[in-house]
Amino acid sequence: MQKGQTINPFIDWSFKHIFGREESKDLLVGFLNVLLKRDIPIRDITYLNNEHIPEDPQLRTCVFDVICTDEEGDRFLVEMQHTEQRNIRNRLIYYACRLINEMGRRGDWNYDIGRVYAICLMDFTYDEHAVLRNDYLLLDSRTGHVFSDRLNIITLQIPCIRANNLSECRESYEKCLYLLKSMRDNMLTFQDICAEIEAENTSEEVKAMLRRVANAANIEMLSEKDRVAYDYALKRYRDYYSGLKTAEEKGFDKGRQEGLQEGLQEGLQEGELKAKKEIALTMKGKGISPDMIVQCTGLSLDDINDL
Repeated sequence: MQKGQTINPFIDWSFKHIFGREESKDLLVGFLNVLLKRDIPIRDITYLNNEHIPEDPQLRTCVFDVICTDEEGDRFLVEMQHTEQRNIRNRLIYYACRLINEMGRRGDWNYDIGRVYAICLMDFTYDEHAVLRNDYLLLDSRTGHVFSDRLNIITLQIPCIRANNLSECRESYEKCLYLLKSMRDNMLTFQDICAEIEAENTSEEVKAMLRRVANAANIEMLSEKDRVAYDYALKRYRDYYSGLKTAEEKGFDKGRQEGLQEGLQEGLQEGELKAKKEIALTMKGKGISPDMIVQCTGLSLDDINDL
């Protein structure tokens, strides 16, 4: 491993390690504040269980990347999507509505709900004329007036970042996204990242957030268990993309374009589930905690206990 490397933040485990731990609260608060620029900044958050199991067994269980609430009762869902999803808009609407639904109360209740923010960092674009950031609200189509501020969806299309360094980023949140992209592409070492942050002409608040991102991603600071978990997650990430590329090449060779998408998706899902279970079984044998295995593989506790 090259000295000064950082973890790849576009891997599920890494994203949760950077943004989803109790030690990451200040980092996530800082990112949400520079992204949302609310009149009253967020001061504190509480992480919530990212596995949402509905009361009705016929409904789908949702496993989110990072979910939290602030002191006002607003909820924030932060997702990293590294593979292209045809129905990404519908998925975000569904996730946001699930969070709103869970604010309901039995008995006397006046529908007093907090705001929900569904924020998705995506490593692909979904529009022909894509831009880095899109904000979606409930508006009156005639007047443009906001109908309600309770539902907010923000998409951040990482491929739209054109900056070559921090100084070229126009917004503070873009600086954070630029760091994540640089780590993914191995463009900078940890030492280079730190030097660029210190040379940046920005507020101390933004610098502090960027330092926390860099420190959380420093591979040399991972504990032994975290390093094992990251290595497994990295292998799964690479195997997935290798399988995806191979399947695409075979599909093109055979010239079966229409049938490829459905068959490829089903085959990848089956193969990914099998790989996840194999990784979980190995981690279980090494004494790694079930919660850590859930975080690394995305399997449920029931799945892991059945192994």
